[in-house]
Amino acid sequence: MRSRQSAEWSADVSGIKQPGHAAQPQVTHAAREDQARPAVTSTSSRRMHSFYAESHGGMVQRDRERVHSSMRQTDALRPAFSVPYRPLSSALPTPLSNHQLMLIVFIVSIVIIILLWPGNPLKNISNYVATHAGLTTLQSNLAASSGEPARVPGDYNLQGAPSLNARQIDAILASYDSPATGTGQIWLQLGRDYGIDPAFAVAFFILESSAGTNPGWAGLKPDGGTTHNVGNIICAGYQRCYGRFRDYASWEEGIADWYRLIDVEYIKGRGTVTVEQILPIYAPSFENDVQGYINGVTGMVDGWKINGVPQ
Repeated sequence: MRSRQSAEWSADVSGIKQPGHAAQPQVTHAAREDQARPAVTSTSSRRMHSFYAESHGGMVQRDRERVHSSMRQTDALRPAFSVPYRPLSSALPTPLSNHQLMLIVFIVSIVIIILLWPGNPLKNISNYVATHAGLTTLQSNLAASSGEPARVPGDYNLQGAPSLNARQIDAILASYDSPATGTGQIWLQLGRDYGIDPAFAVAFFILESSAGTNPGWAGLKPDGGTTHNVGNIICAGYQRCYGRFRDYASWEEGIADWYRLIDVEYIKGRGTVTVEQILPIYAPSFENDVQGYINGVTGMVDGWKINGVPQ
């Protein structure tokens, strides 16, 4: 009897239905606590739950609005177009290979050898460019200092604005230790009066007598004086002569007569205006090297224009 009751008690506890007995559900400790806790039915409790739900929902809604507002601001600041991403490595130049470097070095070496080779035409071209570049600067300086239009090399027309100023003329004469040093302003002013570039007048003077210092010059007198005849102009009925050449009382008188002769006898009288046209008449070939004279005058005038005047 006891064993049967024990068996029935075990069956009731385990929840297994036995014949003649109704099965009882298993009750846990948590379920018992829930059953023991009274149900929330008060009005204040419901209000708290409702307030919590409303507050939580409002916070969520405000967070959503902030997110949407931030997204709209970001979209407004975003540029209308976007630049596709390119890795930095694609923008960097590709390194040169050893063969390419050797080729560059070889080409540069050949160019340097050609430029330094004696008598190469490229050097002449570079010299020509450098000379004319320097000439432009020199002409600008002369024009600025004298206030006259600049003259260019190769222009051998005696008529034109002065290419030298008084100070430069005096510097040229002083370089020859000429007794006419200090007369630069006279050469310049008479050149302007006659419309003749004084550079040609000074060049004639140098070639005729080394600016009055050549010991063989016909204008030197035994007493150490000179005829002041800058162009070795022959007497030809002049009022005062020394040998077969005219004799002037001063440098100013001698310089003025040279300008007058060129202007009246050659430019106006014969229509000859260039060095090449004037010199075959002025210094005839039976007693002069005409071409040497021409080269001397033109080379000297060009030299002053290109290289400047000795100081």
